[in-house]
Amino acid sequence: MLKKDLIRKFVKSIDKDFKVSFTDTFEVDIPEEHIYITFDHDKELDKMYDDFLYEQFGKRYNVFLMSLLHEVGHIMTYEDELEEGRDIIYGLLKLNYEEGKSDVAEYNHKYFLIPMEFEATSWGVWYYENHKEQCDELIRKLGV
Repeated sequence: MLKKDLIRKFVKSIDKDFKVSFTDTFEVDIPEEHIYITFDHDKELDKMYDDFLYEQFGKRYNVFLMSLLHEVGHIMTYEDELEEGRDIIYGLLKLNYEEGKSDVAEYNHKYFLIPMEFEATSWGVWYYENHKEQCDELIRKLGV
């Protein structure tokens, strides 16, 4: 089975109505329940996310799988208030970064802590911990 088909099947096992497309980044269209996946990896960003996951959850996780589950988590944990807060905090973080007041590591760490982002990641960790066999099988089959 192709990697894309494996991922679609995995996501559909979480919710049959979720749509999956493949692009150049991980992202989600929450109202459309459409998850966008990439196979491109930025090793530096992957390391930052891996370090964040370890710092917050005390365990090393597969970064590809957690990125996928994070996007699903956005749909599963969505609240209007979280999105409004995210937009404000994200705007301030981006401005500080663009003005040279923070480096990429600090920017990403603070971004991961934005409540909406943290909730999505927490959901992803919860899902992994409660569906280890399914998640580990997907990792194995994808070879990531």
